[in-house]
Amino acid sequence: AIDAGSQRISLEIEEGGIGLIRVVDDGRGIPPEQVEIAFERHATSKIRGVGDLGHVHTLGFRGEALPSIVAAADVEITSRAASEPVGVVAVFVDAQVVRRSGRPAPVGTSFAVRDLFGRLPARRKFLGSVAGASRQITVLASHYALAYPGIAFQFSSNGRRVLSTSGDGDLRHAFAAVYGADAAQEMLEVDHEEEGIRVSGLAGPSSLHRGNRAAISIFVNGRWVQSRPLSFAVVDAYQSQLPIGRHPIAALAISVGDEDVDVNVHPAKAEVRFR
Repeated sequence: AIDAGSQRISLEIEEGGIGLIRVVDDGRGIPPEQVEIAFERHATSKIRGVGDLGHVHTLGFRGEALPSIVAAADVEITSRAASEPVGVVAVFVDAQVVRRSGRPAPVGTSFAVRDLFGRLPARRKFLGSVAGASRQITVLASHYALAYPGIAFQFSSNGRRVLSTSGDGDLRHAFAAVYGADAAQEMLEVDHEEEGIRVSGLAGPSSLHRGNRAAISIFVNGRWVQSRPLSFAVVDAYQSQLPIGRHPIAALAISVGDEDVDVNVHPAKAEVRFR
């Protein structure tokens, strides 16, 4: 949805995503003749040559997500490109289209995933608890709301609103939606550039701290990454200013040249490697 240039993204889950995951965006949409092929492996890959791996500007780039999802659950997609008068709805069961028709729809895409691993019980029993899955999705949604304050995110779980951001482009406003207005008001602005690397965002004063590093959000070229070296670097910057065993709060965006970072080193793209 982010890669599609969306300004508004709505995320809805039920039963920790096992019963339902629905993502609705107002992005570019999928042309009707491409809806089925989008679910073929690598059909949506952004990689045309080996050199492209060093210049990845999208969150998805290998074309593996949609076929993996449609193999694991029932999927209903409704999409309308701006050039089309109506949208197309397609229903996939066992990775096969069982229904397809035209339907009036706004420009963008609605993507619903139901009954995750319903026909793969051996996989389903290892999903963990509903509460744990809900927590992981909440963390993911919160981080990307901070990474893209110019996009309005709405996230609900079992009908309860969990997160809502304005999408006005102000990181402090997005931070307030995630951590509360009081914490957002105290955050300090960060903006420093050196040798072609820029670090910007918000960092908390020493009076704001947590019991773990979960509130340290780091984004590299728009991608949320879980990097121990970067997290430790942030903690180290506070040195002796925090109580023992406590960690700072920060939301920092790192901009670095494509050639200096490899985003293809982790299956879930959760880690990067720097030159």
